[in-house]
Parts: sequence; C-alpha cells; structure tokens
Amino acid sequence: MTQRFFLRATGSVLLIILLAAIIIPRGNDVLLINGFHNDFTDRFFTIITHAGDGKVFVPIIILMLFVRFSYSLVALSAWAAHGLLCSVLKRAVFPEALRPAGVLDKDLLYFVPGVDVHTNYSFPSGHTATAFCFAIVISLVTRNKIVFFISIAIALVVAYSRVYLLQHFLMDVAAGAVVGTITALACWDVFETYGKAEWLGHRLEIQLKRGSRNFAR
Repeated sequence: MTQRFFLRATGSVLLIILLAAIIIPRGNDVLLINGFHNDFTDRFFTIITHAGDGKVFVPIIILMLFVRFSYSLVALSAWAAHGLLCSVLKRAVFPEALRPAGVLDKDLLYFVPGVDVHTNYSFPSGHTATAFCFAIVISLVTRNKIVFFISIAIALVVAYSRVYLLQHFLMDVAAGAVVGTITALACWDVFETYGKAEWLGHRLEIQLKRGSRNFAR
C-alpha cells in the first residue's frame, strides 16, 4: 500500500513538472524563475542546489550497510545507473543542447554572484536526476510518508534551483526528474524480484571488545 502511494504521488509530481515545462515557452520559464531574486534566494539556492550532487549518495550507501546489504546495493546501483544514463543523454544523444546562458540574451538574465554558469550539455539536468533518485530510494527503504514528502520537497527545490541559477531549462529538470525516478524504481524492482540470496538480507555489524566481553551493535 505504501509503495503504491509513493508511485502515485511521484507520478503526479512528475506530471505537474512536465506539464509546466510544456505549457511555459522555453526561455520564458528561465526568465520567470530567474527574474524573482534577492540576496536570501541567491544564498539559499546556491546552497540547496548541492543536494543534487552525486556525493549525497555516499553516506546513504554506507549507512544502508548497517541496515540491509540489499538496500545498500540498491542505492549504489541507482547512483551508478542514473549517473551513467544522464552522461549518455548529455554527451551522446543531446550533445548540442545548450543551457540558458548559451541561448538567451545575457542582458535579460540575472547571474547569481559566485556561481559558475555553464553553457553546454543542458539536457537532462543531472542534479535534478540525483535529487529525485535519492528521494525515491530513501522513501522505498524507509517506507515512511513523512520521509517521502520531505525528500520529494527537497528534490523539487533542487530542480527549481537549477533553473534559478541559469543551469537548465524547465524541460531539462523535468527530464532529470523522470530519469532519476525511473532508475531508482528499476533498481529497487530488480533487487526485490531477483535479490533472493540469503546474504542480501544480512547487515554489517560492529563488534566492540572490552576485556573478555563482546558487544554487538
């Protein structure tokens, strides 16, 4: 029941992002989002956008080793799969896709101080893919609706930040959200279906020795 709820809720979120990307003309989306700026939003989005860095998966991969090996492998495989897929799409399928700063009149744009704005490899948004992939993995592992809403909210803010910071168009983040979600669900389904080996259900335990006593945590 919980997993079905996650799927429906995530599907609704993705549909809304995709519809917004289709309805709002390309370029107008960036001008609209980037146009509303102040010192607070500059600092906030500059920081929160790093929640879409690939390294956010490192602590969850390590922590899941102490919960269940299969969960750690799901996180590891989802991390690798979405990163590889984004790289292939960016560099092999859509290598000519330019970012907003490479397409739009720079006089119409607001460049956040200290942010290195790129011009190439716009489609899809890798940061958005990572944020959504992480949100889905952590939601499926915890099976907690509160965790789901918090993680999806963070993923949405990351997606918004990529447009605000002039790194992507809205369609780029919509595609990234789809890529991250699909790879996370696919990796989860593979381990749920085929991960029947007994060792996958085990976890890493640390034994501390004090004199002749062993303490398992």
